[in-house]
Amino acid sequence: MKYLHVALFFTLIISTIQGVAQPYVVNEKVEKIFSEGFTDINKSFIITPSSDPKFWATYGDGYYYMQRKIASPRAVIANADPITKNFYIKSKILLNHLGPIESSVGIIFLAQKGGKGGFVFEFNKRKKFRIKDLGTGAFITKEGENGWIKSKGIAPAPRNNTVEIKGFRGKFDIYINGAYIYSFVNSSYSGGKFGAYIGPNTEAKIYYYNVYNLDMPGAEPEVNLKSLSSQIEALKLENDSLRTVALTAVYGDSDKTAISAIKILEKQLQLVNEENSKLKNALENSSTIDSLNFKKPNQFIELSGQLKSLKTERDSLS
Repeated sequence: MKYLHVALFFTLIISTIQGVAQPYVVNEKVEKIFSEGFTDINKSFIITPSSDPKFWATYGDGYYYMQRKIASPRAVIANADPITKNFYIKSKILLNHLGPIESSVGIIFLAQKGGKGGFVFEFNKRKKFRIKDLGTGAFITKEGENGWIKSKGIAPAPRNNTVEIKGFRGKFDIYINGAYIYSFVNSSYSGGKFGAYIGPNTEAKIYYYNVYNLDMPGAEPEVNLKSLSSQIEALKLENDSLRTVALTAVYGDSDKTAISAIKILEKQLQLVNEENSKLKNALENSSTIDSLNFKKPNQFIELSGQLKSLKTERDSLS
């Protein structure tokens, strides 16, 4: 009975979190870039014969049929251009009621080449879902048992479930049958492929699979820190090169030693000026401390330490 109470307690916590959480992607605008209704046979999704011992996949009359025949999952990557991290996927999926209760099906998004990354969202017959990072093998839905989280929004097999996944700048929202169920943040992938996922010994159908580019008008401009750092380093190199050209024009190309010495002295002078500025600020702050009455002894000790540190740094310049 004690363990039952604990299990119910954690279930209540998870349900409360899901109820309180809010989606990241709102007021978005989308533009369709891929649409498959499976009315005509084409090369968007793989087709295999029914005699295949591991996986049978074929186009039906308005649906894509998948049957995984062995005890391992299978990814079905769409034959389409990759998407960016700003996307919207909407698909209607039916999980067959036949087969083991552990059967599952889902959506793969931002898949990386060679299966070295991306995410998979899947749901099962127990009305549970989970999300996995294919790059690390870890579950995004860590709060669930083995990643599985119960959701009343999932329709039981063999009813259809409409899955919606919205992504914008590494923030993702998941919807089932129009109901928001989960969000997560992960900036590991800037883009990738998309497709379907079928669990071990599972039968399923996909009735449509639509993909859109997504934008959020009014969102703050994205700052790429890695790119920004590279640009700063490039500007530093360019500035150094221009300074060398200017000094060469004055001293001539033959006196490289003098040019190098001048550049070193300029950098040292810049450091001295920066340290002098810090020292000046520290001295100005000291005027506000009544050190004689020791009204703020800790502040006085801290300031003394700063002055000593600055003096040591400045004296170390050569």
